[in-house]
Amino acid sequence: MDDRLQKLLDLAFRIEPAAGANSAIDDVRRSESQGGQPVRSYELVLSADATFDAFADKVLPRLVYHLESLKARPPAFEGTVVSVFLADRLLFVRAADFLPAVAGLLATTVDDLYRRHGTGELRTAAPTEPGAPLALPPKVK
Repeated sequence: MDDRLQKLLDLAFRIEPAAGANSAIDDVRRSESQGGQPVRSYELVLSADATFDAFADKVLPRLVYHLESLKARPPAFEGTVVSVFLADRLLFVRAADFLPAVAGLLATTVDDLYRRHGTGELRTAAPTEPGAPLALPPKVK
């Protein structure tokens, strides 16, 4: 296992046998829930010979896109947990720990990861030039 990838997996707050994945994921969703807010699990599979570079190229863009499409944004990521299947183990890492660590290993920021791999949706009102007319539809007669 790549050292950088191992650093991410070392952030796991819980490790379970993969054979009991359904009940373990369900239990983590319940135990991580705060104030009735549902906790989501993003499941991914890593091989024993996985590398951080391969993870960053193939898996990370899908993870970030998925999180943003659910409006799971920093810093809390809406309580999302990354569930990593690795051989016969299932490791649980909070996205709030995982994504900043990934960004650090890539020498960037989480916001930059969202700009690169997110949905591309604006988070604020679209900017307009001062005095520019609003783009409204034509009047219907």
